[in-house]
Amino acid sequence: TSFRLGTGDFTIECWVNFSFTSLESGSNRRIFVLDDGGNAVDNLQIVVDNGGYTTDGSLFLYSNGFKGNLSTNIKNGWHHIAVVRNSGTLKFYLDGVEKDSNSNTQDYSPNSGSPTPVIGTRGDNTGDYNGYISNLRIVKGTAVYTSNFTVPTSKLTAVTNTKLLTCNDSNVID
Repeated sequence: TSFRLGTGDFTIECWVNFSFTSLESGSNRRIFVLDDGGNAVDNLQIVVDNGGYTTDGSLFLYSNGFKGNLSTNIKNGWHHIAVVRNSGTLKFYLDGVEKDSNSNTQDYSPNSGSPTPVIGTRGDNTGDYNGYISNLRIVKGTAVYTSNFTVPTSKLTAVTNTKLLTCNDSNVID
């Protein structure tokens, strides 16, 4: 139940880096997927596009019919991403700046309320992310950011209501 985000507030954030000339063909590249069960309405996904919906390299939020397109190419270099729902408004931040905002009361409780989060893929051998992910944190019940912010410059820590904090070791694993 830790990953059943429901209809309340939450924050999903991480640092990403992929430095290559173009995304490989195939499905969009998933940075984070709430459940490995595919593209269900209640399956929140943070995705880098391969040119199917937006410009190659653009970041977007996907939940079957809801797409928050940033229309910002994030190739080359590290970028901080935060997806935050606060009182029924879902905001998408890139490098501390709000890029998209929509009313959203979707119940994010996929797989009959037992989601299986996946990092770096969709979970069915499609949509593999090709890059680095650092300091991925899920905070359930709290909107950590409610307006533009200065991105963290040190490792994230477990704040109140943190359900997952991973990929924050100083050792790089290829």
